[in-house]
Amino acid sequence: MYDGIMDNPFLIAEVFQQTLFKNIAEENPKEEIVCTHENIVKDDNGINVCSECGNEFDSLDFSKEWRNFGVFDNRLNRDQSRCHSQKSTPKGIKEVLNSHSIDLSQALTELVEYKFNRVLETNENKGFRGQGREATIAVCLFHAYQNIGENRTTGYVRSLFNVNQKNMSSAMTRYYIAFPEDATKHMTPEMLIPWIMTLTGVGVEHKARILAISKYLSATSQLVERSNPQSVAAATIYFYLCLFPDYKNKLGLTKTKFAEKAKLSDITISKIVKDMADISKIAAEDWKGDVQPKSKPKRGPKKTKEPAKKRGPKKNAKINESV
Repeated sequence: MYDGIMDNPFLIAEVFQQTLFKNIAEENPKEEIVCTHENIVKDDNGINVCSECGNEFDSLDFSKEWRNFGVFDNRLNRDQSRCHSQKSTPKGIKEVLNSHSIDLSQALTELVEYKFNRVLETNENKGFRGQGREATIAVCLFHAYQNIGENRTTGYVRSLFNVNQKNMSSAMTRYYIAFPEDATKHMTPEMLIPWIMTLTGVGVEHKARILAISKYLSATSQLVERSNPQSVAAATIYFYLCLFPDYKNKLGLTKTKFAEKAKLSDITISKIVKDMADISKIAAEDWKGDVQPKSKPKRGPKKTKEPAKKRGPKKNAKINESV
């Protein structure tokens, strides 16, 4: 229970069980496995493909372009590094990642490298020194996460590289010149829910229910609509935990501890959760005894108080009569 803000959270949970959760298969839930693309191979057409999930990747051939001929050349054992093609991870990018203790898979690193090189080429090497370079790598990583289905917020990625908002915005502008198709993509709470579930330790078997609640509440509140996706995603997960307090207590997630793990303030989460609870209480009362909701409850505009009527002059108790 969320500090008494829900009159009957079990009633709300029961209503959701009969409506939103009705078509969700709960027996033997399959855990969603996110591919890390560690096994990249070439297919018959020479395209780099992940052997696990089949995703294609744009990448260069980094194999050696030389070999020794004859016994004499092998015996010399000379270092012919000048004949090598470019390594898979440029020294500059590798140093930046290592300096910030950022550990990425080889496939993700190659994807960031490909994006960075394309941004570098498109912008003719302008603005790629110091924090400008690190901010560009951060932006490339932000979009690379989206490409592999592991969504993160720009604030989270920016904090990894310790770059300021100004440099991040400038780097984002340079990135969109190279990848204009990514400029139309928008982050939604549903995209961030799996990540925040991982941060807070909520089991993947609850994902379908949480997503159902998120979709239902997405258009029922002005506060939800205008809040940032990370806050809404975290509030939705905590709201779900409030409906099932036994599971919440099992995880040991108090309001403060949950907010800390979700990388948000508990005040931000509280405000949105209270709004969600208010909407859900109205829905629960409307749906009592029904199997399916008639319609999504919409919150009407706030009632304004009518201005007080002006009172006239007080009447005298006694009326003076003229003589």
